[in-house]
Amino acid sequence: MSPWLRRLRTGGTIGRLLPMYATYAVLKRVVPLPRLAKRAWQDPRRPRDRAAERHVIAAVGRLRHWIGRDADCLQSSLVLYRELSRLGADPVLAVGFRRHVNRLEGHAWVSVDGRPLLEGTPDDPFSAALHFGHGGALMADPEARPDPTSTA
Repeated sequence: MSPWLRRLRTGGTIGRLLPMYATYAVLKRVVPLPRLAKRAWQDPRRPRDRAAERHVIAAVGRLRHWIGRDADCLQSSLVLYRELSRLGADPVLAVGFRRHVNRLEGHAWVSVDGRPLLEGTPDDPFSAALHFGHGGALMADPEARPDPTSTA
């Protein structure tokens, strides 16, 4: 795919995701996070497509860069969690905290296959306190993930 077509496709994806991003910016202030996670989850529509995942991750990364990275971690993570679940990636939405200069800071991020997405390695990392997995369910331990396809 030519660079011009790739940019056009990414721009179209950002345009599709922007209303959802704006909606989560409002809902995060009035809807409890467990309910947001459940509503964000989308059942996969087709088998896992890693190329589509990379495209969505890049589009959300560009959206975060365009909007401003520091102010939007929860809504951009909810958008990414929604889109990756729809693509069959079985993402985990994490929310963590850290104490920094006598104040508590919070942060949200998404992981797939145990790897955080769109995140650098901070000097002072956040300790994950909440993990939402398959179906938006709160997970006790993200390392002990049940197989979402099992019937047990």
